[in-house]
Amino acid sequence: MFYKKLDNGKYRYFEKFFDQTQDKWRQVTVTLNSKSRVAQAEAKNRLALKIEEKLRQGSFKEVPTVQTVFEEWRKIRDEELKASSVHTETWAFRKFLDNFGGRKISEVKGNEIQQFILDLNLAPTTRVLRRTYYNLLFTYAQNVGYIEHNPMAQVVLPKVKRTLEDIKKKQNDFLDR
Repeated sequence: MFYKKLDNGKYRYFEKFFDQTQDKWRQVTVTLNSKSRVAQAEAKNRLALKIEEKLRQGSFKEVPTVQTVFEEWRKIRDEELKASSVHTETWAFRKFLDNFGGRKISEVKGNEIQQFILDLNLAPTTRVLRRTYYNLLFTYAQNVGYIEHNPMAQVVLPKVKRTLEDIKKKQNDFLDR
């Protein structure tokens, strides 16, 4: 237990504890008027009660694997799309789940995903599409509360090169009379 004197003359007491469900250190605090031994004992008791309450409530959700989150998200996503789009999207996740499926979703980092996408040897437009699919999954995980930050925000892909031939081909794409 640590304490710090605040500007208003009160003392804030801190206690850290390890949350096994999220594999993270957490902190609880209480503020009291003095730093006497009686106040320190009171702070220690209050902090212990707060820690017990946080752990008992399960206020921190257990972190599932990427595969589990994908299956949850897939149920919702399937309702939104046509069957052909569902098949295409599911196919795009095949290698992704082989690579990351067994890991906890909070452990997956943006640079790992970026390297994974670049190593797939895909066309540039397909890379962008895959990034979009993976971003939807991680956005869902963030909205549900499994992760605090979306790792896809750190994924940077090279820009798509457009050649003169591609531009002319698009310009000449018109109907005859």
